[in-house]
Amino acid sequence: MLKNYHFLITGGASGIGLATAQLLHQHGATLTLWDVNATALAQAAHDLQAASVVVDITQPQAIQAVLTNIDKLDGVIHCAGILHSGMFETLDLEKQRRIIEVNFFGTVAIVQMVLPLLKKTRGSLILAGSVAAFGGSPEEATYGASKAAVLSLAQTLRVELDGTGVHIGVFCPHFVDTPMVQQNPDVKLYQLIGNKHTADDVARAIVRGIHKRHFMIFPSLEVQGAWWLSRYGHGLVFPIVRRSWRQALRLVSARSAKN
Repeated sequence: MLKNYHFLITGGASGIGLATAQLLHQHGATLTLWDVNATALAQAAHDLQAASVVVDITQPQAIQAVLTNIDKLDGVIHCAGILHSGMFETLDLEKQRRIIEVNFFGTVAIVQMVLPLLKKTRGSLILAGSVAAFGGSPEEATYGASKAAVLSLAQTLRVELDGTGVHIGVFCPHFVDTPMVQQNPDVKLYQLIGNKHTADDVARAIVRGIHKRHFMIFPSLEVQGAWWLSRYGHGLVFPIVRRSWRQALRLVSARSAKN
């Protein structure tokens, strides 16, 4: 049970953030939800009896202003992020800049400002990674790079904060049935593989990771295997991804021909 524990969840109005908020609410936790979608955020806050604030995580001054109203945090689950997909050579540069700004700089800003609160409670800081961070993911080059940066940041924080009692964790899902993925349906590997997890799957993994204070948080054994392969069998990653990519291209080509 997490009664009397206070968690801040970014991206809490939908997807993994909302699913995690719902599960923590069931465990008795007190919640504060942040999101940029005011309408969805208001509904989520009402349903979960949570505090809520519309916050743009790329604006440090806005983050700091909101945090001044929070006295105690037992955990921060940073789910806010964006995805713009497409081949790297043709993907709009402004969209790529925005991916890095939200997914990485937004994470940096959040982390730096919540750490003083988490040090007081020896709380958990859970960041959003991705399987795309483990190896090249066609049509998600900049997104994968942003998640690799988050993972590298978390690895460094784990060392720098050793002895403080702060728990660092990174959850790394594959394709998840969330609005972010649904808004990018043309990703060819997604068309080949489909959804590998539900938001509830990932939420359960996150809460389990908090209880056990895990660093790498995997929603399935398949993802865990992909992580170990990327670390200790990295020579196999390229041919595996290349084969999957070629299969995806053939699938999309076949579907186009039928139409």
